[in-house]
Amino acid sequence: SFATHLLAAGAHELNGRTTLDSTHYFETVHRDALDFALFAEADRMGRLTLSEATLERQRQVVLNELRQYRERSRGRFVERIDAECYPAGHPYRHGVIGREADLRTLSLDQAHEFRRRHYQPANAVLALAGDLTRDEAMRRCERAFGGLRSGQPLVQAAVSASAARSFCFDDASPHPQKRLVWQLPAMPSMIDREGLRLFQIALESRLRDECPAAASPPRVGLAFHRLATRLELEWNAPDQAGLERSFSSFGMLWNRLIDSGFGAPEAERSRRLRWRQRMQGLDARSGVAALMIEGELAQRDSAAAFVSREQLGAIDPAAVMRRWFAADEAFASPHRARPASKPACASGIAPARRIGAQAPEPSSTRTDSQTLETGLKLTLQARSGAELVSGRLLLSAGASAEPAGQMGLAQLCAEASLQARLDGASLRQRAEAIGCDIHVEVQSDALRLGWASALAQWREALVLVESFLNIALDAGAFASAQSRQLAAIELASTSAEAATQRVLPALLFDAAHASARLASGLRSSVSALSLDQAIAFKQSAWSLRDAQCALVGDLEAGDVIEALSGWRTGLGTLRSAIEAAAPKTVNPSLHLLDIPGAQQTLLTVAWALPEPVQETEPALRVLDLLLA
Repeated sequence: SFATHLLAAGAHELNGRTTLDSTHYFETVHRDALDFALFAEADRMGRLTLSEATLERQRQVVLNELRQYRERSRGRFVERIDAECYPAGHPYRHGVIGREADLRTLSLDQAHEFRRRHYQPANAVLALAGDLTRDEAMRRCERAFGGLRSGQPLVQAAVSASAARSFCFDDASPHPQKRLVWQLPAMPSMIDREGLRLFQIALESRLRDECPAAASPPRVGLAFHRLATRLELEWNAPDQAGLERSFSSFGMLWNRLIDSGFGAPEAERSRRLRWRQRMQGLDARSGVAALMIEGELAQRDSAAAFVSREQLGAIDPAAVMRRWFAADEAFASPHRARPASKPACASGIAPARRIGAQAPEPSSTRTDSQTLETGLKLTLQARSGAELVSGRLLLSAGASAEPAGQMGLAQLCAEASLQARLDGASLRQRAEAIGCDIHVEVQSDALRLGWASALAQWREALVLVESFLNIALDAGAFASAQSRQLAAIELASTSAEAATQRVLPALLFDAAHASARLASGLRSSVSALSLDQAIAFKQSAWSLRDAQCALVGDLEAGDVIEALSGWRTGLGTLRSAIEAAAPKTVNPSLHLLDIPGAQQTLLTVAWALPEPVQETEPALRVLDLLLA
């Protein structure tokens, strides 16, 4: 198969995906394997033949994907939304996977005809990101693709644009959910797309700021397609009453935003966050290539995807909201479409014609490691020319450090610290204000804090991390984190995958083993935790002694050491509450987890392995790849 040969050539990030508008194949390869990868993709495009056996095998794979989609992501609910949002005959009325009846009747001749019409150079866009000159890239691509029949480019007809239309949907199985969907016209301009991205970020920030302590803010999704754009808000809750309260609260917030918009600090915060997101996307070759493809498909210009910081700074999220949403009285008439009020937007796809703009590349890297006087182990990878600074802090304060009977305390303590307020704002709010992304993950053996910021804000980001370590927990932050952790546990019980992952540790490991503990805890254990216990755990377990910090960016070691030298935490006298132990001996056994209403069966086979050490971890990872 293509995957087998490309993997043998050292390819990674090797995959493919199909969207409503296009199919993407991508891989990252060593420079020496580029010619092979290009010839493999040319072969897939122009010379691949299908057999009845291959078609039937893939038919069963896709049918099972359809069943999984309906089961895992409430696909039937999404299908109902698509059917109501798009008129009959619209290409987006059915999802990417398709309909079961069509999949079962698809013939080999139909599959070949689809490939003949669409898999041809005139209907394709190719992006290369790496250390290549334009002439070299063109020469290599011509060798690989030059022998293929060009074909005719397929151009999709323009569609009439309209003002935002809002739709509201409810679903009760397996737990209460509500979705509010806005249909918008297509956004072929990258500046228009960036405007909606800024609005999405500003809305998410306002929702987190104003969401009641007992509820989680809705998920905000934004999808750009060639014929339409969709903004979607999704509420999930353990009970219907909580969901309705959250939805009603959002309605009042939305009306206030329509009237008064976002303040200047909110707008600037959104711009900083979006710029940091873009820099993270450009941090890898795959991100550069994906952005070039996006610019080519949206605007027929790969260079247009590289929006400058000045262009981003000129966008006002409040003006974006007024432009697209003011005409739609979402909460007065959520199902009625508004009359057209925007100019139509043409869209289509054209053959590749150019080598896109180049993103700035770091010129050199160097690594420096040392232990500071506080015991903090610092690793700095200095990357000259990088506009982004990324950091990781590892504390020995995972689930294994929790006192007996307090399962879930480590995660609760970490989340409450992010929500605790200092000078009237939580750490998350202060991070957003400087465009910094900060997140925390609690594992069995460690607490991992990650952050990323623009180079200009790297010192401010480190001040936030120190605040995270030392901020005093308050009752409001603790209650909010506890409520959300319990809600997450409740929602996980309705998912076959999530519920299985919660059960497996107890089946594979003895209770005395660190891996037997769930970072999120149990309903009973989390409900019984108190603020005093969280304060005591933070004071004793959060220590810089044996902690590790890694920073990557255009930084000097002396500046970083100076910034970290004043960091202090508690005494950190508490060690792991659970002694290291080998996995328990498990005889082959079968366990059934009953989830009422599930229409698929998830089969999970698991082995308990010894804890990897530096010498054995690479071998275990290779074994994992071989098994996959």
